[in-house]
Amino acid sequence: MLCLNNDVLFEVAKNLIENDVQENVYLFGLSGRQPWHALRRAFASVKIVELYDKYYKIGWDRKLAKFEYTGDKPHAKSLLNCIGNNVKELRIDSNNVIYSPILRTIMTAKKITSLRAYRKCSAKEITHFILSCSSSLEILKIAPSLMTKELQNQFTIDTLTLLDMDGLDFFPYCCKISTLVIENIQGYSLWRAFYIRYKFSFDSGYSISHIYLQ
Repeated sequence: MLCLNNDVLFEVAKNLIENDVQENVYLFGLSGRQPWHALRRAFASVKIVELYDKYYKIGWDRKLAKFEYTGDKPHAKSLLNCIGNNVKELRIDSNNVIYSPILRTIMTAKKITSLRAYRKCSAKEITHFILSCSSSLEILKIAPSLMTKELQNQFTIDTLTLLDMDGLDFFPYCCKISTLVIENIQGYSLWRAFYIRYKFSFDSGYSISHIYLQ
């Protein structure tokens, strides 16, 4: 009976998170010991996470709930630190140390298959994260400024997507790839795509089979 009750409370916690009302989530957690444990289980089970400077988003599918940790809204760092063990997809655009426990847990679990890393991230930290998760990582979308020599020498992936590229000298290093995709590159012509291909091959010593602009 206790197990059934725990499962019911877990589903309640999950539904409250999916309803995306931060205050209601914390009110449920504060209503007793069992609801609090159920909420911790729910946070630990999320599969999709997005990390930003003033808030984060979590969920199990494309319907994500937003949690702010600045301002007047309630927030519990202990719940935030539960996240990571089941994460499959991560999107990060922050270098805030508040997320360090989550990233460590994801690296230990090695279940992540998709990473999107934007400009605000630390190149050093992202390099360490990618190399630590290389055995499970299948999709990498990254800001050009985050590419490092360590990635060029130690990481291989079939398709690399560059995010928000600007300028011709867009990245000094790149990992071994066969396909390069460039997102958010409005106004770039076909001749520049060929220039990118040539410059990449010249700088890195690797050849690209395909290049796509999006």
